[in-house]
Amino acid sequence: MTDYLKYLDTLCGCGRGTALLILTLSMAYLIFVLLFWVLILMKVLSVIFCLSRVVLRIHKIPNKKSEPLVQEYCNVKGGEEGD
Repeated sequence: MTDYLKYLDTLCGCGRGTALLILTLSMAYLIFVLLFWVLILMKVLSVIFCLSRVVLRIHKIPNKKSEPLVQEYCNVKGGEEGD
């Protein structure tokens, strides 16, 4: 970090305090941008999750209570075909 401050001080030709201020502001901006993109990603994932719930509601996945009835129906149909 000190090497970066020395390079920044040489680059802009200003005092050490100004270089430290520029470094602090750039780090704060970097954190702000990262948080902004994390919030956008969370929002996108939330929308995808809501859409998947809507799709699952539309296509109504059969529940456990109806599975034995389906198996029983398949067994009866399978038994009739075998006879």
